Amino acid sequence: MYSERTVLPLITHIKAIFDQEIVDFAVLDHKGFRYTYADFIIENGLEVARHAIELEKNNQKHVSFLLNERETCLFYNQQNLFVCVTLEDKLSPTITLDDIHGRLSVLSFFDAHIDIDMTENFEHEYGMIIIGFDEAVHTVNRYAQKLFSVDVKTFDDFEPVVLDFSTFKDRVMQSVKSGRNDSFYVDTVKQQHLRVYCVVDSESRMVQLVFSHQPVGSFYNHIIDSFDYLRLGIVHLEFLYDDNKNPTDARVLYANERYGKMMNEDIHTMIGKRLFEIYPSYPKQRLKRYSHVARGNRTAFDDYNKTLDKHFHVYSYSPKPGEVINVYFETTHYHRLKSTELIQLKKIRMMLTLAEMGFFEIDMENMAFSGDAYVDNIFGVENLDYQTYRKLFKAYLHPDDRETIFKRNAQLLSGEMSDGSSLFRLVKTPGGKPQYIEYYLQILDRNDDGTARRILGLLRDVTNEQEKNMQIEHMANHDALTNLYNRHNLKRRLDQKALPEGSRIVVFDLDGLKSVNDILGHFEGDDVLRRFAEMLNQAFPDDYIARIGGDEFLIITSMNDRHIKQAHAKLRRNLETMLDYHIPLSVSVGVAALGEASDFRASYEEAEEKMYRQKLMERPQRKRQTLELLLRQLYRFEPAMKARVERMKALAKDYMVALGMSRTGDINTMTTLIEHHAIGRIEAYIASKRRKSTFDLRDVHAYVNVELGFKILSNLLEDPIIARAALYQCEHVDGSGKPHGLKDADIPYFSRVLAIIARYDRLVSAKAYGRTMSKEKALEKLAREKGKYFDDDMVDAFIRMM
Repeated sequence: MYSERTVLPLITHIKAIFDQEIVDFAVLDHKGFRYTYADFIIENGLEVARHAIELEKNNQKHVSFLLNERETCLFYNQQNLFVCVTLEDKLSPTITLDDIHGRLSVLSFFDAHIDIDMTENFEHEYGMIIIGFDEAVHTVNRYAQKLFSVDVKTFDDFEPVVLDFSTFKDRVMQSVKSGRNDSFYVDTVKQQHLRVYCVVDSESRMVQLVFSHQPVGSFYNHIIDSFDYLRLGIVHLEFLYDDNKNPTDARVLYANERYGKMMNEDIHTMIGKRLFEIYPSYPKQRLKRYSHVARGNRTAFDDYNKTLDKHFHVYSYSPKPGEVINVYFETTHYHRLKSTELIQLKKIRMMLTLAEMGFFEIDMENMAFSGDAYVDNIFGVENLDYQTYRKLFKAYLHPDDRETIFKRNAQLLSGEMSDGSSLFRLVKTPGGKPQYIEYYLQILDRNDDGTARRILGLLRDVTNEQEKNMQIEHMANHDALTNLYNRHNLKRRLDQKALPEGSRIVVFDLDGLKSVNDILGHFEGDDVLRRFAEMLNQAFPDDYIARIGGDEFLIITSMNDRHIKQAHAKLRRNLETMLDYHIPLSVSVGVAALGEASDFRASYEEAEEKMYRQKLMERPQRKRQTLELLLRQLYRFEPAMKARVERMKALAKDYMVALGMSRTGDINTMTTLIEHHAIGRIEAYIASKRRKSTFDLRDVHAYVNVELGFKILSNLLEDPIIARAALYQCEHVDGSGKPHGLKDADIPYFSRVLAIIARYDRLVSAKAYGRTMSKEKALEKLAREKGKYFDDDMVDAFIRMM
């Protein structure tokens, strides 16, 4: 119902803005008059109704007109109801109809900035001053004269009245220049803290200043009602700064009743005063902290007021620059519940950080349960009661935790224990992710027989912490690459004597991994290890498996020797099928019986010795097979390479004799070098096949990976001379070759011989690029290249031989 409580605030504003007494007013809607202050205006009802229709039709906010020769009528649209007001007949000669419209714009500004609180009484006054853009004062109403007690004729006349006049003037001039309305606070020499509404009328080139002691308004009251309900105190501060923008003090703009009770202060005497005026010994460090918040850095912290001997949790944020709102939650009674340090710590953490902990209380005598929102959220039920709590706790508790938790709870209820903490898991859906809950229970009151009457519980969700701890524990005990157990875990088991007696120790060593690492790189080698770990898990699904070295694995199994042998054979077959690496892989094994846990080292050394014995026996054959397989693949990729090798070997036999190296061992070394000199190209071929793209033979001839060839031959051939000769086959006697720029006799002898044979064969044989040369032309070219690329004497011997 539209009544005095909604009309009087508007009438109060109009009275202050026009500095006039209200003769009459009425409120209308489409049905006619709803409420009138007096009956005089009804005499002009038709004229008033006509303007109401016109106002609504043109969608206007306000209009004014002369009701008769003596009275001015203001017509204002508020909330789709039309408020009509007539002013006294002694209008100031400076107030024209245009001025009336300008002042009505102040009402519009109030509507936009002030949520009128219907619960307040409206005995407030407003000081109204109209200033032209030329800074000359046009109008000062009675209340403004009372506020300032000066004759204000120009804008500068405010200077002896307003404390911070320069800021005040800059704020007004900024509004004039931008044409935008503004609202801010100002202090006077009378220690008044006023709110200023600055309304710019660009058409009339005037700015209207309205000064008010008006309360904050209903926005705060609605929020504060909620804060009171939540037992929260609130205080709103505005900071004062020196010329260097350093905080010097803060003024209390607002404080609710609960804040006053918390601080033992009368809030009505606090509002408008400065902090150091209220609290002369107010800590400067705390003022600095709040000023940091006033720059937009919200925070929350625990605070102890030594003077009051009270504990608070404070949430502090800035509603706008230079202001801070602090919300206080008193935690004193939680601090005083128990004196032991452990319970103190848990309760403080619970009450001061509700996002991390919750609390509940159980009255066993009345079967009553009382918990906070945090506990309700854990169980997914609002206003959780005792029966529902018991039902859900039993339903959600993880089966593996039930025996321990139920036993502990029974001991607490019987009085056998007075307090205790536990960690358990809740599973709310079948097969769902467990939620880890940590709680602490304390008996607050007992029955005569010692059983628990009242119990206080602190509860915290530690799922994230437990998952992190489990992840750290897993990383500490598992190999990061294969996810198998590691040496650290094996040592722990040995220290704890947690190995089953009567089992067998199986040691596996992956053969061929070094070749994969050398040829394809360690990323491919890591892939081999991961796939082999999967094979071990399949072969020994119920056994302990650990990676204890680069390519060495240990298994503790209850299998007998026959089953272990079958598993080993299967592993070998699976590795033989992994030819996508183009390198043969195998696995060596050693087995030993495990007696007592204290004999583990002896059993392990026995198994490892057997594994190495097998590895050494098979190593020559495996190396030979690997080298043969690599050569076959190389010849498959480049069929012409095999014919080239045979031609070069035929030349090498006669050439070695021509050089005086006719011993069988030297000729065999040279022949073996020629057979394997291009083995380093295998990397490019394999990479091409893994990319499933065609390899350009011109790239093959241009690409000689002598370093890789050296690695392969060093690993697979027993003769180091051959591997070293392959490494330096592209060196030049003048030092311009690769990979190390060796010169003359520093280049191995067999490397220099190989370089001449290979060069001649490229010149006279069909190639993937260029034209072939005749024998004579090729020898002439070799003669020109001696001393630069090739050894002089060796080239001369080759030419004589040919």
